[in-house]
Amino acid sequence: MILLRKRIIRVLLIIFSGLVFSLYGQHACEAAAQDDKAGGITEYKSGGLRDPFQQDVVEIIEPEIQAEPRPLPLLEVQGMVWGGRMPQAIINNKVVKIGDMIEGVRIAAIDKGGIVVFFDNQPHTLSVPVKKGLSEPIEDQNT
Repeated sequence: MILLRKRIIRVLLIIFSGLVFSLYGQHACEAAAQDDKAGGITEYKSGGLRDPFQQDVVEIIEPEIQAEPRPLPLLEVQGMVWGGRMPQAIINNKVVKIGDMIEGVRIAAIDKGGIVVFFDNQPHTLSVPVKKGLSEPIEDQNT
């Protein structure tokens, strides 16, 4: 009895699959016939849209290379303090600290060797001018 049921199920599956394949084959034949009537070529009609199968042409714009670097802006160093927690300098009559910007120049370091600044990604060192007369001992005016 169980064997008979299995055979009936197999026969029904074979008949059903044959029907499915015959219907699919008929549909495929009809689609091929329509392509033959249309000339066999499928044409892309974008209606003004971009063709996804065409490569986009990308124009690469190279940055202009400056032949000569720009000169460092005029920075007059009047004084500096470097020994504490927050070193500072007086440049162009303005008090600046590390990280500040003045005249497009970034202050990178302040120490006893001078002031290191960056301009156009180039480091420059500024020094405090020594004024004459300050390094000489003070004379007593009463003598």
